[in-house]
Amino acid sequence: MKGIMVPLFIFTFLFAIIEGKRLFENRQWKELSLTFAMLLVAWMYGADINYNLYMLPTINDLLQKLAPYFNKIETFFRLNVWG
Repeated sequence: MKGIMVPLFIFTFLFAIIEGKRLFENRQWKELSLTFAMLLVAWMYGADINYNLYMLPTINDLLQKLAPYFNKIETFFRLNVWG
């Protein structure tokens, strides 16, 4: 492991010890599954960047693809996110 993978491993390990145990014991499944999904995405992007695989879209491409959906949600709920 090198590069970005070491900090990801350390963060995941610390999370599992500090927060993961509490979430599991209190049966907070939604929070635990959301955190697991976010960590999984972080590990996927970390591996993609670290090993130069270029299999995942860049963050800018992903945001551009999701922008129309966000704009529809913003309009539907009458959110004023950008000022």
